[in-house]
Amino acid sequence: MTRKQPPFPVPAIRVSFGGTPATTGKGTIFQVLILVLTATTLSACSRDQYGNGNDGSTSSSGGSGSSGSSSSSSSSSSSSGSSGSSSSGGGSGSGSSSSSSSSGSSGSSSSSGSSSSSGATFAYVVNPGNSTVSICAVNEPDGSLGTCTASSGNGSFNVPEAITINSMATIAYIANFTTNLIAICPIASDGLFGTCTTAADPTFSDMDGITLNSSGDYLYAANFLSGTGGDGSVSICPVNLDGSLAACVSSGNMGGLLATPQLVGISPGDATHLYSSGSDNQLSMTICDIAASDGSLSACTALSGSGPAPNPGFDFPEGIGFNALGTIAYIGNVGSSATISSYVSICPVIDGTFDDCTITEGNGTFNFTSMTQIGLFISRATQFAYVPNNNSNTVSICPINPDGSLGTCTTNNGGGTFNQPDAVFLAVVPGL
Repeated sequence: MTRKQPPFPVPAIRVSFGGTPATTGKGTIFQVLILVLTATTLSACSRDQYGNGNDGSTSSSGGSGSSGSSSSSSSSSSSSGSSGSSSSGGGSGSGSSSSSSSSGSSGSSSSSGSSSSSGATFAYVVNPGNSTVSICAVNEPDGSLGTCTASSGNGSFNVPEAITINSMATIAYIANFTTNLIAICPIASDGLFGTCTTAADPTFSDMDGITLNSSGDYLYAANFLSGTGGDGSVSICPVNLDGSLAACVSSGNMGGLLATPQLVGISPGDATHLYSSGSDNQLSMTICDIAASDGSLSACTALSGSGPAPNPGFDFPEGIGFNALGTIAYIGNVGSSATISSYVSICPVIDGTFDDCTITEGNGTFNFTSMTQIGLFISRATQFAYVPNNNSNTVSICPINPDGSLGTCTTNNGGGTFNQPDAVFLAVVPGL
C-alpha cells in the first residue's frame, strides 16, 4: 500500500472508467468519506457552546456548475428506507484542545439558505487543496448552494481531510492529515466558525476520517498509518462536556482489518457497530462491535459488498453514510476495475450487515480520485445528497428518491471557493 504524501496536485481526469486509482502526491489510495446528517439528530445535549471569534474568512457567491449528464436516475437500492438521514463522519483528538470565548463574526455571508425557527442549513466543504473549509448556505426547497465563505480556521487547517459536527451544530471537528491535529471550531449562529483551537494525541497519524457516536460522547478517527508500527488504527477519544477531547485509545489494526482505514461511520439506527475500511486488498468494509462501557472496538469482520451481476462489490471504499433509520448505507468507492470507477454503493443494512448492493455514478457527474472523500450527505430538509469531486472542483447535488437511490445530479463550484473538495458535512445551525 502506497503511503499518502502531501502536497496534492490535481490529478489528470480519467478518460475511461478503469485501472488502478491514479497515483498522485498523496498516493494510490482515494479517500471517500460518506457522511449523512438529518435535522432529527439535532437533539439537545449538555455540552457547552463555544464562544465566537474571527477566523479570517472570505466569502464568495455560490456559483452553480454544469448539470452533468441529464440521464435518468441512478440505480436504486434493493431495499426501501427513509431518505431522511443522520450524520456519520467525525473525528477524534485530545491533548491541547481548549475552547476560546472571544467574540466576533468569522466573516459576512449573504446567506440564501432558508431560515426557520429551527435554524438554517449549511454545507461545510473541506478543501485540502488550499487548506480551507467552504461554508455554504443551502436553499432547502431545491438543495442548491447559496453564498459560500472560505475559512482558514484562523490557521488551524493544514491539508484538512475530514469533518464532523456535534448534534447541536455548535462545534465542528476537522482532521488535518499533515499535522496530525484535529481543529475544534465553534460554530456561530450565522453558520461561520469562531476561533478554532487544535487537539493532539499520540494515536493520531495521517487521519483520513472522523465520526461521533450518536450520543456525542466518543469521537473516532481513522488513522491511515499509525505513528509507531506502520499499521493503521482507529483512535477512540472521549468528548468532554465543553467539547474538548480527552486522551485517546488506539484500536490497533484488529488483525489487519484496520491496516489502512480510510473512513469511520456509525449507523443512527445501531450504536453497537462501527463501520470502517482498511483491509490490505481494499476490497471490503470492516464492521466492529462497539462496547457501550468505554467505546472500545472488538470482533471486527469484513464484508465484500457484492451485489447482483454486473454490479461490483467494494473497491477502495473510503466513506460511509446512512439514512435516518440506518436501513440504507451509502459507501463511496474509488474503483479500480476495468469498467467502473468513482461510484457509490447503496446497500440495505440488516442486523448490522449488508444485503445486496447496487451502485450509482451520479449520472456522470462524479469525478474524484485519490485525494477525495465523498462526503455524501442526505439532508432531511432538502432530500438531496452532496458529493465532492476533487478532480473538477465541484460538488454533485443529487436528489434522493423514495427508495434511497439517487436521482439526476447537478454540480456546483461554490462560487469558486472549492479547491480539491474532499468532504462535505451538512448541519442545521440554530439561531438564525
